[in-house]
Amino acid sequence: MHLSWDILVNIFLRLRVKTLLICRRVCKYWNDTISSSDFLKFHNELSISNPCHKVLVTFPLSTIDFNACRVKQEAKRQNWIKIPWMADFADDFKLLGSCNGLICLGTKSNSKILWNPSTGDYQIVTPQTSGNFRGSQRPYFLSGFGINPSTGGYTIVLGCYYWDNLQQKRAIYIITQRRGRYECKRIQDIPGTTNIYQRLGVSVNGHLHWPASVHNESVVLSYNLAEEKIRSIPLNGQAITELPDLGLSLPFPVPFTLGTCEGHLCTISKPWDAVVQRKDTFELWVMKEYGVWKSWTWLNNIEGIGDYGSLLPLGFFENGDLMVDADSTHIKRYSFKDKSARTLQILNNLKSCSISYVEAMVAPR
Repeated sequence: MHLSWDILVNIFLRLRVKTLLICRRVCKYWNDTISSSDFLKFHNELSISNPCHKVLVTFPLSTIDFNACRVKQEAKRQNWIKIPWMADFADDFKLLGSCNGLICLGTKSNSKILWNPSTGDYQIVTPQTSGNFRGSQRPYFLSGFGINPSTGGYTIVLGCYYWDNLQQKRAIYIITQRRGRYECKRIQDIPGTTNIYQRLGVSVNGHLHWPASVHNESVVLSYNLAEEKIRSIPLNGQAITELPDLGLSLPFPVPFTLGTCEGHLCTISKPWDAVVQRKDTFELWVMKEYGVWKSWTWLNNIEGIGDYGSLLPLGFFENGDLMVDADSTHIKRYSFKDKSARTLQILNNLKSCSISYVEAMVAPR
């Protein structure tokens, strides 16, 4: 006896991707149901709206599941799952971004790969390049991956170096999916006065974002995926370069990092007095109304986490704890209630990088 499609779908929607992959092998009916476009659409929408996600780190290559770290349970090594890597690209790769369950990778041979770490499926992207594409060299000074809401196709954003009249310059290129193929084009140059603090872009509200400073002012660079334009959003409304209470001044803005908090942009940075006095104190801010700098709101301080230069927000647990990448050396879980942190993973390579993603059944295309 077969269960009705509606009942079966309601059951399958509550299962994790790993379990669904097993269920597909039970019988043809189950396989057809799980593989149907309607089910995949429902499951992907549910996965994206679910705040519980995973974090991928590159050295050692592994993932951590937010659901696997219980609130009152010490983090254990078995929470980390090794990922069987694709042999053709195991020698060298770079994280370029994540979007709706897919992770975009760049390889030493300059290939781009769309990879679903939950299912193991991947696709190699070979873009059609225009004559003015000069940004083939790595490393990229920024990168991002998202969906163009006007076309529904994927977009890869790359900040590349190139040489012009014996001068090294920087430009933004995009690889876009149009009519079943990927095309590459140049968007604009980035002035030499712009400093990028975080290579991987953060996706919010149809835009990709990077923390930066322009002409000594802290800003958030925002790339509109639909309009293919870049603009800047002031950080906390102003560029603070003076410390009147201490009688000191800073000739440069303090670096900061970007993440998301309940669908909003958030930043972590050291306050000015902590920089000067070498305190291990950070501030967490959130942009309550997208694109409005006056809506930046202080949420909390992060204290006692250790002597680190930067904390990259990776996500929040259900109880409000925060997971961060500390200086690309440790993945830590911080409790605002206890003002304490514990190490979830030690990263063993200077090139180590971490990125959040959701577990989904989406297929690379």
